[in-house]
Amino acid sequence: MTSAAVTPPSALSNGSLDTDEPVLSTVFVTGNYLEERTGEIRSRGTPWESYHKAQLITETEQGLLRCYQRDTQENNDRYAALFISLLQKIVRTEPIQHILVLIDDMLNDDAGRVQLYLNLAKTNADLPYGPLLKWLDKDDEYISAKTAKILTLLICSAGRVPPQDFSALLDWLVKQLYNVRVKAAADLAAQLLSSLLHVHELRAQFYQTPRGMSAVMDALKRNKDNPQMQYQLISCIWLLSFEVEIAEDIDHTHGVISVLIEIAKHAIKEKVIRVSVATFRNLVEKALPFNLSSMLVHRLLPFCEQLLNRKFQDTDILEDVQVVRDQLQVEFQNISSFEVYVTELESGRLDWTPVHLSEHFWQQNVQRFNENDYALLKLLAQQLASATGSTELAVAAHDIGQYVKHCPQGKRILQDIGAKQRIMELMAHENPDVRYQALVAVQSLMVHAW
Repeated sequence: MTSAAVTPPSALSNGSLDTDEPVLSTVFVTGNYLEERTGEIRSRGTPWESYHKAQLITETEQGLLRCYQRDTQENNDRYAALFISLLQKIVRTEPIQHILVLIDDMLNDDAGRVQLYLNLAKTNADLPYGPLLKWLDKDDEYISAKTAKILTLLICSAGRVPPQDFSALLDWLVKQLYNVRVKAAADLAAQLLSSLLHVHELRAQFYQTPRGMSAVMDALKRNKDNPQMQYQLISCIWLLSFEVEIAEDIDHTHGVISVLIEIAKHAIKEKVIRVSVATFRNLVEKALPFNLSSMLVHRLLPFCEQLLNRKFQDTDILEDVQVVRDQLQVEFQNISSFEVYVTELESGRLDWTPVHLSEHFWQQNVQRFNENDYALLKLLAQQLASATGSTELAVAAHDIGQYVKHCPQGKRILQDIGAKQRIMELMAHENPDVRYQALVAVQSLMVHAW
């Protein structure tokens, strides 16, 4: 089941993802998280007369509500003002549920009615958002979710960010992204967030929201088998990456490059690959110096080469891949093999990249491990001590062996910094490659007397 609402990143004016700012167009929020409850609320009717008798609404308000029920197609700003006014004065859960259903139905029936609500700001700057925002932190899940959906539609339709503080809405979305009890709530939050982040001014505010990006990354890792959820969450990252300051920080702080590469490698839906690659393009074009080392360590260039050999129905994917590949090729050609090694070592993600296996590299650069009070050698020993993955351990043990082979006089410092003892321990490691590399390193250590 679907309900008319707001715009996810796929709904662009030209139908594709590119590095131009995306343009909103109204589409649908999918899922039955709200619709099942909405149907229940509609089916039990709206006892406006009872609300009047309970003095929750006035006789005039009751009359207007009856008029609206008789002709829900009438575009009358009195109804928009009435519904928002009732949200301000009523505190009971059941009538608030009814009013939110009326507002949502009114907007869904005719998107042009959004303006009726936005026009309320002409008489009161707090409208229409203020009365809605206060219902986000209520205990009733339906009320807060329906409110968040209505707020998102109004904000995205306004064309500019109103003066209100929307941190309560962003906080609610973050809370729902962490919601493992009700998966549909997290799905709704991802859809609403990917719509809100089309609004330029809200991107920095969300990025600065406590646990905001952590919630996105946590939900992304939690939904490995849910392509639609992956797409919505990566769309949020893509929209954030249009902001230069965010593009400069987002990988350093949240490690998005490695996560998106792994997701794209195993994606079964083209749109997941498309939005991942579009994010890489933004990071390359807007903040390459801040992301280059991570792209190098996580082998984005070889991955781009693999993608270029695949056939996609969406040709925009290959266009973005080509841009990323070409730019990385130019930059990587200007990086020395030693810079490549240092970048990888500092990242803490050692892998069997060509530089480790190059005899020429070790012959030319081994003495640089002794510079600055053996700074690189100590960092390598630290990796050997702290790494948990078998690949990282095997590569670190191999590199220790290569260092000793080409710089025998460095054996004493290896003992002093604890690397020799750690190598000896790794000879009993459960992984055969780690054991082998440790054995080779120990043989190099024992070739000459100490």
